[in-house]
Amino acid sequence: EQFSTAWNKSLHYLFKALAHNSSLQKLEIIPSIPLHLDDEEAVIALGDMLKTNTSLQCLTLVNLRLTDATATHIAAWLVVNHSLKTLDIQGNKITSVGAV
Repeated sequence: EQFSTAWNKSLHYLFKALAHNSSLQKLEIIPSIPLHLDDEEAVIALGDMLKTNTSLQCLTLVNLRLTDATATHIAAWLVVNHSLKTLDIQGNKITSVGAV
């Protein structure tokens, strides 16, 4: 559990740092073992990043056990993001409910 907490905190700080980054174009988060991105603060930071980052064009969030709820939030955030061209969310726990 300590590892999971540290993992989510790391993602939280990474997403916060990238919210106003203007040079990074590609971000790949692909853990070798499935990990949970389930911390509310980390998910909010991901949303803030997707709403404000203007340089990121390719985002890979693989094997993070993202849920339907997180997928729904990501879809809403993408409405205001005009720079992202590719989103890879394979290997998560998103069902047809979250994919709509």
